[in-house]
Amino acid sequence: MRRSLLMGILSLLMLLLCACMPMPLYNEAKGDLEHTRNQLDDAQRQLDDLRAKQAETEVQLQWMELELGKSEAQNSQFAKEVKKLQTQNAYLKNINQQQLKNIKTLELELEKRRSVIQLQGKVIQLLDDTKKTIETSLKDQVAAQEIEVVEVDDKLKVIFVDKILFDSGSVEINPGGRELLMIMAGSFRALSSLLSS
Repeated sequence: MRRSLLMGILSLLMLLLCACMPMPLYNEAKGDLEHTRNQLDDAQRQLDDLRAKQAETEVQLQWMELELGKSEAQNSQFAKEVKKLQTQNAYLKNINQQQLKNIKTLELELEKRRSVIQLQGKVIQLLDDTKKTIETSLKDQVAAQEIEVVEVDDKLKVIFVDKILFDSGSVEINPGGRELLMIMAGSFRALSSLLSS
């Protein structure tokens, strides 16, 4: 509509100019008019191209806005996932620290038990050695079944037949019993010194 109005005005101007204008001026004006029409046509084509590009750009912009909306939703979801994973990570770190403490406690307990087992092994060895020493020292009495050496619950028990220590009807220890008790006391002293070292 603008173009046709402009064309109408230009044509009217040309008509007026032709009526009053000499021919060389008329030809120049006609050339200018043709040049102006060509410029107008070029401007119209450029305007159409720009409008097409604008429409295409608007479509791309709408698509990008949709994608941006999706990305923001995905980012929000990712942020939630990251928070969830961070919470789980903190929880697992806490459990890991507790487990490390438990492991250290168990290692200390194991070390204590190993020490106790080693000590018990030494005590058992000492009891065995003491039993052998007593049995060797008193082999005649053991053979005669006057003395019996027995291990009961990690303890060494020496059983005397009453006649070996006391004469019949007497409350005093006889000389053979004293000698036997002195031998046993020496063995117990040796055992006591080994245990204290």
